[in-house]
Amino acid sequence: MSHNSSTYGGGSSTGIGQAKALDIFSHALPRYMYALTCYMASTTSFHGARIGTLNAARDLDGASGTECRARYRTWAVVNVTAGNG
Repeated sequence: MSHNSSTYGGGSSTGIGQAKALDIFSHALPRYMYALTCYMASTTSFHGARIGTLNAARDLDGASGTECRARYRTWAVVNVTAGNG
């Protein structure tokens, strides 16, 4: 899809892509707040935070998405895994 509209000052911008743009509207939360507001409470443990952030990553990016895989690796390097929960 192309367009011919002008931009302020002739500037340009790289888009974030349709999927991430839709997330903004369909979830109505900033991406960084999604896990906190949908999967965590004030009593959430580190293991609960792991589960919450992984669930949020799956919701927002799909189970095989790059961000989801990165979150698994991030929790593993700080030794918060399913095996030691």
